[in-house]
Amino acid sequence: NLRELDLSLDDISKRLSASSIDLPSGSINSGGVSRQIRSEQLARNPSDLRKIEVLSKSTGEKLYLGDIANVYETFQENSSYRVNKTGPSIGLVVFRTQGADSLVSHELVEKYMENVSSKYPQSLDIVVYDIFADSVRQRIDMLIDNGFTGLLLVLLVLFVFLNGRIAIWVALGIPVAFLAALGGMYFIGLSLDMISMFALIMGIGIVVDDAIVVSEHTTTLHRRGMNYKDASRIGAQRMF
Repeated sequence: NLRELDLSLDDISKRLSASSIDLPSGSINSGGVSRQIRSEQLARNPSDLRKIEVLSKSTGEKLYLGDIANVYETFQENSSYRVNKTGPSIGLVVFRTQGADSLVSHELVEKYMENVSSKYPQSLDIVVYDIFADSVRQRIDMLIDNGFTGLLLVLLVLFVFLNGRIAIWVALGIPVAFLAALGGMYFIGLSLDMISMFALIMGIGIVVDDAIVVSEHTTTLHRRGMNYKDASRIGAQRMF
């Protein structure tokens, strides 16, 4: 009787939650390899659950879950389940750890799926969907395409309206700006995620627009008689 033991179902639930845990406990970096440490005390079968302590008396006597409850494995009736085009299915969600590379994690999952697919009957269909790595890959492709497009547009516009020397120098500003941004992100510990890639894509337009404005203003000042050094300095100051 739980009342005689001064226990409630909520008390037992809290003790089970506190005793059966699986939590990350940090990581160890050695030789360029990072290994995660976990506190694995998760009860995974009825035998482990029966050994969980739910009450400790002042006399030193301990009461375990197996002393007050029948613990056994069963199926939950009327539980929710997934349905696909052919019938009931089981859904598994795979998350990457914090700081892990999405593309590398996706490759590891694909290799694992290839290895385990041969172990199951052919009637079992294994389908991978809603892959976050695809969005990351598309954003990277967009970043590269926009970078090359901006570079070609700058070269074309400056070759037509100014001269080839200025076009080459201004066009070099695009890869230099990207390398500087990526280098700064590396040194301060930032990763190339969706937000940073979106910022770089927006930065392409800003760099291209500013490069054309500065070069055009510098050329105009030089044609009016100002030397290239002063014209370049004043042209750059116009953007601030």
